[in-house]
Amino acid sequence: MDRVTKPQKKMLITLLRETKYMEGKKEKEWYWEKIQAALNTIGPKKTIIQWKKCWRDMRLTTRKKLAELKRCQLAGGSPPPGIELNQEDNDIIDIVGTEYFYEEMNGELKPENFMSGFDYVPEHFCDAILSAAAVSNGQQQLMQHQKDQQHA
Repeated sequence: MDRVTKPQKKMLITLLRETKYMEGKKEKEWYWEKIQAALNTIGPKKTIIQWKKCWRDMRLTTRKKLAELKRCQLAGGSPPPGIELNQEDNDIIDIVGTEYFYEEMNGELKPENFMSGFDYVPEHFCDAILSAAAVSNGQQQLMQHQKDQQHA
């Protein structure tokens, strides 16, 4: 099977941006049929399952870049050469939302797992992520303090 072309990836991102607000399995499946038809006209042909796998792989690549960037940031170093977020990565983050890159465990967002796999994250993006994590952590501490006072 032929590899996905850059124009196909770009179109896939553009088309999937519209699905963010769709609800219902039938509506999404119908839209995947339209996506498949459009993508198959500009490059190698693939099935809906193959296009979904392509999208999953693109998200995973972005997630891995973010993780690597986060590891470097936590270690106090700069990212390795060649690891940086490109426009495609930023578009993927915009579509799936930052929540996708958090690992949820016991209802708690784990920011240390958020950015694994990314080569470069703009400073303002990192600040927003860390601020959200701090707010979440502060709320949890406040709730625990309130529980402790109730039991005292």
